[in-house]
Amino acid sequence: MRTDGKISMPLLHDIQAAGLTPMQLQEKLSTALGEFMPNPEVSVTVTDVRSYRISVLGEVVKPGVLQLKSDTTVLEALALAGGFRDFASPSKILILRRNGDGQTHKIPFNYNRVVKDNRAEGNVTLKSGDVVVVP
Repeated sequence: MRTDGKISMPLLHDIQAAGLTPMQLQEKLSTALGEFMPNPEVSVTVTDVRSYRISVLGEVVKPGVLQLKSDTTVLEALALAGGFRDFASPSKILILRRNGDGQTHKIPFNYNRVVKDNRAEGNVTLKSGDVVVVP
């Protein structure tokens, strides 16, 4: 599966696969292929589970998209991104999160306060689609 949640197949081109169970995807492919051949037999096998993805941008060693398989906090995501670069502002990190209405909310995250005061409740658990911006 591609990073946009789709798969590409001959005749069918791009098919949305993310969010579907293997049985739902199998049915979708069978129906679509039914236009080109009688009684298509389709088998869908899951080889890798990718629960969600987040992006870490800005003054980190390895900015980019992280494919996550379990709940991940901001501190864990920053570690996966290689930590801060020399001129990062850890006290001014923002988490950009879209709600169901498509609006983006800014969640401030102060790395220094969370680490210094050992405030586990301040270590936000990330959701799929979150963008962590380190200025």
